[in-house]
Amino acid sequence: MEAGDLTSVAVHPNGNYIALSAPAKDKTKPGHVVFYSDTGKYLNDLTVGSLPDMVTFTKDGTRLLVAIEGEPSDDYKVNPEGSVSIIDTSGVPAELNNSHVRTTPLTQEHMNESIRELGPNKSEAYLNLEPEYIVTDDSGKYAYVTIQESNAIAKLDIENGEFVQVQGLPYKDHSLPENAIDPSDKDGKKELRPVPVLGMLQPDGIDSYEYNGETYLLIANEGDSQDYEGYSEEVRVKDIKDDIELDAKYYEDYTQEELDALVANGLFDDDQLGRLKVTTSHKFRDENGKYNVLVTFSGRSFSILKGSDLSMVYDSGNDIEQRIKDILPERFNANYEDFNELEVDGRSDDKGPEVESIEVGTIGNQTYAFVGLERVGGVMIYNITNPTAPEFTQYLYDEQNKDVSPEGITFVSAEDSPTGKPMLIVSFELSGTTSTFELDEIGGSEQAHPNDQDNTKNDNPPVNDGEDNDTIDSNDEKPEIEHHSEDPLVGQNSAIENPDALISETPSNVRNDSSQLNNNSTVQPADFSTAPVDTQYNNTMKNQKSVSQSEQPKHHLATETHNQNGTKYNTSINKTSTTNTILDKEDVNLDKQNASNDHSHSTEAQQLPNTGQSQSQLPLWVSLILGACLLLIGRKQRPKKK
Repeated sequence: MEAGDLTSVAVHPNGNYIALSAPAKDKTKPGHVVFYSDTGKYLNDLTVGSLPDMVTFTKDGTRLLVAIEGEPSDDYKVNPEGSVSIIDTSGVPAELNNSHVRTTPLTQEHMNESIRELGPNKSEAYLNLEPEYIVTDDSGKYAYVTIQESNAIAKLDIENGEFVQVQGLPYKDHSLPENAIDPSDKDGKKELRPVPVLGMLQPDGIDSYEYNGETYLLIANEGDSQDYEGYSEEVRVKDIKDDIELDAKYYEDYTQEELDALVANGLFDDDQLGRLKVTTSHKFRDENGKYNVLVTFSGRSFSILKGSDLSMVYDSGNDIEQRIKDILPERFNANYEDFNELEVDGRSDDKGPEVESIEVGTIGNQTYAFVGLERVGGVMIYNITNPTAPEFTQYLYDEQNKDVSPEGITFVSAEDSPTGKPMLIVSFELSGTTSTFELDEIGGSEQAHPNDQDNTKNDNPPVNDGEDNDTIDSNDEKPEIEHHSEDPLVGQNSAIENPDALISETPSNVRNDSSQLNNNSTVQPADFSTAPVDTQYNNTMKNQKSVSQSEQPKHHLATETHNQNGTKYNTSINKTSTTNTILDKEDVNLDKQNASNDHSHSTEAQQLPNTGQSQSQLPLWVSLILGACLLLIGRKQRPKKK
């Protein structure tokens, strides 16, 4: 067996052996899955399809699922099918053979009007349905597969080995203030503004958890393009400006007159949209071949979907990009060569913070999403106990350890932790480090109260004034976390008689009609007009005024932690590097901001019952090996900025 780079590693739930995915040196040829014991002894290998990119076990360990990406050759002359292989691992790994492998391909019959037809040959667009990442539900009945480049997700019946649903994901309207982005790396400023652009979510990582009998999926909307020698969909706006005729019916916040005025005033210049990378492979074109819409890569966000029907219940809007701008402006949308060599704002023309990985963990009766930001670095933490109303709680970023580009994230529950406290193990591909964070305390409260905040669009939203109160002396005793809320229930009896009432059957941040599309457009753009955001805007681009948020002071502490309304508080996070076996506790005392710095986020976590999510019972050594392997894999795969 000859193999190229390793792409993924998974540890069997019993901890006795691991599985590795190993593509062939020619990625269009069949690859392998290789099994090793926990002592590193070779056990077996099986042949699978072209470019096995990710492996994961079902929670009971009886099946191993393999994402067969099937990428085309660089000259685009060979383009294998994408598929998922299901390996029966109920027996001993050393006795496995290819009769235990069942492969389910993605074919023409899985294409539908919700999925974009990617590639130069529309009749072969199904060949670009390329599985990227897989997660299984707790029961092991279904697997959920991200299909990144085609902006889709698939649901796989594991027992029957068939895809029961393949669904295109909605587009994101960046003309709305809550979806504003920084679209240029050459405008000389860090500025989020509404722009006439639709964004493809294009998720990479995916995870799941159970709530009230429903499986919820979390997707990390990184973005990716097909960019090969034989075919490339990726161009900069300025390079196709003569072929663009924007149509206002695709955008929520513009009239045709306003769009025409923007174009006349230099919309396609480098300091506006000229540098933004967009796709040429979409259906938003008129009979003359003109582009009526600009479509870019990445949602710059994470989203939550229902596993039952793949409908979206939440998207984080521009919350991540805005918080990085406020918390860590000196590394905003940075493009790194290493920790000390970076270009601030260098990824704004591409995918912004590049939300790549996502992990779910439960602490007490609260469930959290840990969101890895590949380019800017660090991990955002959101309370997702209520899947329709996640709340930002903390941003983990360790400048002193010079960690750059989180690739793999593993949550270790308090029960499995050697310290008795929950931990987060993160591998960083560019810096070549693996760090362990001991989560002493996460923002929010298990005794929090529900919020009656109206989730409708605000025409006159408040703007963060960026002022701070006096800092707390670093030697002071750590105070309790404080919450500031206008919620009338705070301090009262806030028991929820019917928790199901908090789950919206028709989420307000997803458009279910096609009124914004012409007859040639088959993918419904999403209406994210009510998605929660960190900071709103007084002016939009349609008024010919750029929108700039008040800059908050720069922070250079080893670990930045903020609660959901932007207020900083004292916290303790224990962190170790894999080069040091001693848990070195750092009490990081931060100054507390003025409570008038109000955000549209609720400042209280929803009081909900336990999710009932079952965490994987992995020993710490297994998690460390997993992180180290993902680190090595990621370092081989990282692309260069063009």
